[in-house]
Amino acid sequence: MCAKYEGRNSNIAAEIETNLLPAVDPLIVSLMKEDSFVKHFSELKKTNVAALMLLSVILQKLVLSPPEFLECELFEAVFQNISSCSTELHFDVRIAIVPSTSLQLPQEVYLYDALVVHTASLIISVVSEQDFHRIEQLLITHLLQSSVGMKLFICDLWCVLVRYGSSELCFEHAKLLMRVLQQIHHQKLETVIIKSLLKRFFKFLSRAQQQKFINFVSNDLSLLVEVVHPQLNCTLSILDESFVTNVSKRVQEL
Repeated sequence: MCAKYEGRNSNIAAEIETNLLPAVDPLIVSLMKEDSFVKHFSELKKTNVAALMLLSVILQKLVLSPPEFLECELFEAVFQNISSCSTELHFDVRIAIVPSTSLQLPQEVYLYDALVVHTASLIISVVSEQDFHRIEQLLITHLLQSSVGMKLFICDLWCVLVRYGSSELCFEHAKLLMRVLQQIHHQKLETVIIKSLLKRFFKFLSRAQQQKFINFVSNDLSLLVEVVHPQLNCTLSILDESFVTNVSKRVQEL
């Protein structure tokens, strides 16, 4: 702890660890249930790495002691905080991660990785199936409107969410992104990012879901080649001969 690192009396450090630290987790969980605290937390000016480090600690504490319910507005506050520090988000900063059990050793990870994992873990832990569509809407909003750094964060976060969900969930999210893609201008940066994200999603799909996805985008050969290639060799067998021929020609033209 701080007292130890500053070379102060070890008894003081022991007192802090014994009497103060055990109250941190329940305090954070309690504060995050208060609308006024969440409001002030979201309105704080965030312009440096320290703000991201504080956010990482709060998220980790909530993951280790998850409340039964958290308002989706909290995740909007989290995304806004991260977005306002999108430049610092990609600095080469490492932080110590507190192990969940006494049998594990502390480890250092990049601040960016910690924020991705902690945010995903909290979403998985506390967001119900009925409320998950609100998280999806937040992901789409920041994917389309935020800075490039935040877009990349959302992509990585979304990949973690679908990676630890079912193949069916991943397929539904892929279809959602397809619908978004059809509504935006094809020359925009968001188009490139969404196609890249779809390509990552495709790898998480089961063979059956990959086949369903190919059928779903079969009218767009260009998108099929961009997203599915180089997996085309193991999936084209499900399609009719004329479609296979057309796709093969497109691949050869790349």
